[in-house]
Amino acid sequence: MAPAGGRGSQAGRRSSQAESQATAGRRGSQATGEKPGQADRRTSQVKWEDDMSESSKSAESEEEDGVKDNILTVKVFEAKDLVAADRGRTSDPYVVIEFSGQQRKTKTIKQTINPKWNESFDFEIGRPAGQVSVRVYDYDRFNSHDFLGQVELNLANLSLEAVQEGWYDLQPRGSGNDVVSGQMHISSVIMPKNKAVEDTSGLDSYPWLNREEYLLPPPERTQNVIRIYLATTFVDFQDEVGKLHNIVFPKVQELCLTRGYTFSVVDMRWGLDEKQDKVYTYDPRIATFAFREIAECRRISPRANFFSLIGDRYGSSPLPMSLDKNEFMAIRGKLTEDAEESEEAEELLLLLTTWYQLDENQVPNRFILARQVGDVSPSSASGTPQHNAWLSTEKKLYSTLKSESTKLLSGIRLWKYKVSVFEQEMLLGALLPEDAADHAICFIRQIANLRVVNPNAAKFVDIVDRRGNMLQDNYKEVRPNMIDDERRNRLADLKQKTTAKLKDRCQTLLTQWLGWTIGSDHLSEFSAEAERMLSEVALREMEAHPRVGFLQREVAVHAARQRLAWPN
Repeated sequence: MAPAGGRGSQAGRRSSQAESQATAGRRGSQATGEKPGQADRRTSQVKWEDDMSESSKSAESEEEDGVKDNILTVKVFEAKDLVAADRGRTSDPYVVIEFSGQQRKTKTIKQTINPKWNESFDFEIGRPAGQVSVRVYDYDRFNSHDFLGQVELNLANLSLEAVQEGWYDLQPRGSGNDVVSGQMHISSVIMPKNKAVEDTSGLDSYPWLNREEYLLPPPERTQNVIRIYLATTFVDFQDEVGKLHNIVFPKVQELCLTRGYTFSVVDMRWGLDEKQDKVYTYDPRIATFAFREIAECRRISPRANFFSLIGDRYGSSPLPMSLDKNEFMAIRGKLTEDAEESEEAEELLLLLTTWYQLDENQVPNRFILARQVGDVSPSSASGTPQHNAWLSTEKKLYSTLKSESTKLLSGIRLWKYKVSVFEQEMLLGALLPEDAADHAICFIRQIANLRVVNPNAAKFVDIVDRRGNMLQDNYKEVRPNMIDDERRNRLADLKQKTTAKLKDRCQTLLTQWLGWTIGSDHLSEFSAEAERMLSEVALREMEAHPRVGFLQREVAVHAARQRLAWPN
């Protein structure tokens, strides 16, 4: 019986205490001159802060436990009407993003109060999400950097995979003494970490692609064939590829024939001139064939199947072969709104809905790029009116999809517009397979003293806004600021990953810039080393899987010929 009475007594005591506190609160408010109720609100405020403190502790506890299964992507687009902190009524603004003790920083935009950054930043995140602080500063070389305003993003109510985007008014810091003005355009999204990893490859526009074919251990050999896929950026490697086809591959073929094997090379671009290569570059269906050939080489020749050359060109990103239905509908909806006020948007909307058609046979449904519209097709012969029409169409479609996706989607879903076909070939042939160091070979060419001032340099580096221009177009000049920094950074990352993955199977070639082209002093060394490495992997494979009965048949054939030549 004691427990029940005990609970009642405790409840009574708590009630009495509450009444005493309330009376004391009223007396206190009268003594301090506060109106009735203000002290209650103050007490509530203290309790709210206590609750927030407990919530913060809970979040910190979760972070300490290592529960970070998601990726938070914050994209800083632009700002407008910032405070002019410098002379000349301008500023040099940059942004610092802070989340859970991690900081990221954008580049500095000089002399503007309406900067455009268009930069994305990823953070590992658990739940509850907490807040993101986005602060704008004015860069000053000699003095402390001026605070221009901040935005606090509350992520607690942000659903998984839902994009939160908008223009936010810049606010002062807690003291309220800062002079701030303007707005900032920001988006945030939380994605599961496994999806984030998959999407960064840009391969989501090829839903038929089974990555298990590239990840799993290779199958057992069933054919007496050494089949190699050759991956290059083509136009800048014609001398090296010529050496491979004319000198190296024939020698490896002879070696394979002595063991009863056939040696074959899959080079999707060998024999093309620069005009024909333009068809290859801007036909998005070519990537489909390339990826299937990589898988086929791995199936036929499990431990000798990939050869690549990396230079100073990253290559182009293809027009997506297909788009997720929800993604397409969001882009179409935005263009539909813009079409009410813009004839250009109306034209782009018509182009998009004409070339991308819903495929309800796929689950989930996707919009697929049409093979042909009228007499315009990606595979039209180079130089024909149909092909020129496709180049114009492709350029408009690509720029429209990329720009609208940048506005509507998170950074994770934009990889398909950033990753080149060449990097995707490297990913499937040399980076995804766990055993890549056993079957893949790579040469990385470094050009010393490459000064980007000669028009011919455009053949060896990625130039900004080259999409849709002919590869053989003559530039009056090529300036250093024409280099595509985004592609150059991705290329540097690709080289680092390839070197780490392939180890001794990745070799470096050194040559130099002659003022109008690169030197040829590296070609003889390249030929010898390529022959050695290819012969090594081919011999290892043939010795591990000798052709059954081949030597016995060879001995019998020679014996028969000897008897015919010298009868007893």
